[in-house]
Amino acid sequence: MKINEWVDLVIEYEKGRMLLSINGFKKIYEHENVTIDNTKDTHGPRFSFKSREGIGERIVFDSVRIWKVED
Repeated sequence: MKINEWVDLVIEYEKGRMLLSINGFKKIYEHENVTIDNTKDTHGPRFSFKSREGIGERIVFDSVRIWKVED
């Protein structure tokens, strides 16, 4: 991705598995560390995105919609 370029990002998550879709390109990540649960986080469950350039960068989300799927 390029700086200041709009992207469409879709995340489908269940513990241990996450599908990322970026501008239509999809990839599934499966690992025991795929989780939104962090007992040390005082703000509650959330995703953490890391940048290879370090904490000096930010990722800004313009629009976020969350759906919970019930079985």
